[in-house]
Amino acid sequence: MDGHWSTVPDDLEINLVDTLIEGRRTPEVVIILRCKEANTFTRCIDDAQIKREYDADVKKREEEMKAAYEKDHAEKLAEVTAENKNPDDMPEDDEARKPEAEI
Repeated sequence: MDGHWSTVPDDLEINLVDTLIEGRRTPEVVIILRCKEANTFTRCIDDAQIKREYDADVKKREEEMKAAYEKDHAEKLAEVTAENKNPDDMPEDDEARKPEAEI
């Protein structure tokens, strides 16, 4: 192992403690590797990939919201258009069309 835990293949299932017990061997040397948290984050986290995924999610949500708005707008427009096409509902006299008295 080279001290970087992410270089161990994923399909390799090795448990060091079980291996030592089954081999009836005690470790001759124990090496403890320490790594600062900032270094671990730099090695393991791909900021560019996270930003790409975030931007894709934001774009997808914006498109969904825009589609929902356009659908709602089209439904309301169709409803209002249907109401305005019926001439029986339209007021005949000018009194009904006048705005309310000014204050």
